[in-house]
Amino acid sequence: MERNLLNKISGSTIYSFVMCPRQGWFMHYGILPEQDNMKLAEGRNIHEFTKQTRGHKEFVMDGVKVDRIERHGERVFLYEVKNSTSGYPAARMQMLFYLFKLKRAGIYATGILEIPRKNKRYTIKLTEKTRQELLDFLFQMIEVLENPTPPSPKKKKICKFCGYRHICFA
Repeated sequence: MERNLLNKISGSTIYSFVMCPRQGWFMHYGILPEQDNMKLAEGRNIHEFTKQTRGHKEFVMDGVKVDRIERHGERVFLYEVKNSTSGYPAARMQMLFYLFKLKRAGIYATGILEIPRKNKRYTIKLTEKTRQELLDFLFQMIEVLENPTPPSPKKKKICKFCGYRHICFA
């Protein structure tokens, strides 16, 4: 079951799902948000700025697309850049997923979440406890994603900035 779970989802879907299960459902089914959305544009600008200032070392692997990967001696670090701390729980779960997938491929890494606008960095490690937390979350998420209809809309603070607000009606 664990392997099937991993093949069905991406890190971006996890991030979206933590922010809003309905948004995650839309993303999982290939329904794209408005591409001219202000928050999406901010995120792209921060990623572009980070690439220019720190170098472009993006890493892509099945379901994993990390902003930057670096090796320092025997240690591997994955870097994910976000535009605000409000998405920390979602970014953390996304990073745990990346670390888990890489570990399964024989790559042991430490995750670093960066929020340049707030000058913040968070270190994320995959431990037995965080691995179990991730798997529990993935099973719950897959249960929702396997439904043929999206979860009911729930009005949240983030709705006014959401790229899906044109079809969500929360």
